[in-house]
Amino acid sequence: MIRKFVPLAAVLALVACGGGNPLNFGGTTTPEPEPTDPGEIGGEAPITGIEVPGVIAQHLKAANYTPGAPTMAIDLRTLDGTPLAATYQRATVYDVAGFEAYTVQETSSQRQFLALFKRGEAVQAGTVADGGQFVNYFGGATFSRVQPFSLPTPETPSSTLLATYTGGYVGLLNWGEPTGGADDEFSPVRSYRVTGDVMMNADFNADNLSVNGGVRNRQIVDTGESLQTIFFWVTQITDQGSFSGLIKFDPTKTIGNYAGVFGGSGGSEVAGATILRPIDGDSIAREHGAFVATKCVAGDPAPCP
Repeated sequence: MIRKFVPLAAVLALVACGGGNPLNFGGTTTPEPEPTDPGEIGGEAPITGIEVPGVIAQHLKAANYTPGAPTMAIDLRTLDGTPLAATYQRATVYDVAGFEAYTVQETSSQRQFLALFKRGEAVQAGTVADGGQFVNYFGGATFSRVQPFSLPTPETPSSTLLATYTGGYVGLLNWGEPTGGADDEFSPVRSYRVTGDVMMNADFNADNLSVNGGVRNRQIVDTGESLQTIFFWVTQITDQGSFSGLIKFDPTKTIGNYAGVFGGSGGSEVAGATILRPIDGDSIAREHGAFVATKCVAGDPAPCP
């Protein structure tokens, strides 16, 4: 597998070294805070209400998504289009795992960005990225609640407050297919897509609010290559129904971060997003992912209880 695009760490380091804007005729500006360096993923991400942690959002500032719409507006930090909130066009050919695809590419020499979004009854999530150009790439992920959240309440004293959620997962990689025809060193690249099956178990007992889970059956859709199962390390659920934790290959190997939010009456759905190093031993590969999962109820088919 050949991957020739690297994360934005070097770019961010150059920005940090500057003492002012050299194009501002000697004046100074106050730049927006840069996103977390993807090279630093795997550190603890603070829980901030139901906001998307910076390590998950990365370059994604805002997205306006309506299921089935012919376009959507995405405000990515740089280089995706004009105006700042660029208009992405519906691209059904890239739909996968129940997520709707949108793309933007102004010219064949400009980056092509791919966005995958899905809305459930109570929550929604999505991710956007390009596959790289000029040895860097841009991407991020997001989630939000579209229906109010309430904690489950036991119907009887013996009723369980444990819950299982299942659904589809998608990811976008920082490498993929050249979009300009010729695969030369300046070609923009469209991200390869990843799919998988997410399962999460939550404990809604008042003194134990916590969640864990993982994504199995992971595969790069565009090549057929299998990827390792990833595990969501157990973490706290806040009173607002949000959470933020670590992703691991095994108990000793942290590879990324996940975060999300429950929505709906009794926590009927959960949505979340990820950033991770998807290839064991590969420090350059990155994956930005998203998932929407539904609470299992009695009588549901496997893998629900």
